[in-house]
Amino acid sequence: MERKPFKAPDLHAPRNRNDGINLIAYPDDDRYGFFAAAKEQYPSLAELTNNQIAGVIKAILKHYANEVISNRKGVKLPGGLGAAVTGLSNPTNETAQYNVDYNASRQCGFEVHHMNWHTNGLIAKIYYTTNPYGCKLKSYRVSFKPCRNLQRAVSAVMKTEGGYHNYWSSSPIWPVTKMFQKQKQYKQTWRQKKAEKEEKELQRYIREEYDEFSFD
Repeated sequence: MERKPFKAPDLHAPRNRNDGINLIAYPDDDRYGFFAAAKEQYPSLAELTNNQIAGVIKAILKHYANEVISNRKGVKLPGGLGAAVTGLSNPTNETAQYNVDYNASRQCGFEVHHMNWHTNGLIAKIYYTTNPYGCKLKSYRVSFKPCRNLQRAVSAVMKTEGGYHNYWSSSPIWPVTKMFQKQKQYKQTWRQKKAEKEEKELQRYIREEYDEFSFD
């Protein structure tokens, strides 16, 4: 099998990226008018500075990011925005093709791919779903993309020994939506069984112990 020679990427080459808008990145000058709009909609925020509001938002976002990393069941986002969860899947052919280990390739002189032996060949994916909770976002143009820090944090967990066991395995026939639906169905079944057990206990008490003529 002929090995493909490795051509190191030019780290100084120009990069054309379509960066998203970070609404809280410039609190002092309120570049995008986010803080003014927030204070207009919620007058109680007028007592806080833009930096304080940005700090609160960052703390909340950090909390949800940590939940995505550490909570196997994922995290439900507030305001009916859906849910996010980290799962495992087998890499697609396209992913495997571009999953190059640049450090090893540079040392060997030919292209070496990540084999992910420490995770049994699985890769981590951060999923976002709106189906289980009746998301209020009606536009299909809305998309979710985890930031680089979140991706690196999940990657760090995957590199620890047995770290991939923290996450569930997904597949084309068992998508993330079904996992949340299963959790919802389990909760409903548990509540139903609890109610039936309490009803049986009440009926047993009425049958065996209750005496309407006793005043003790």
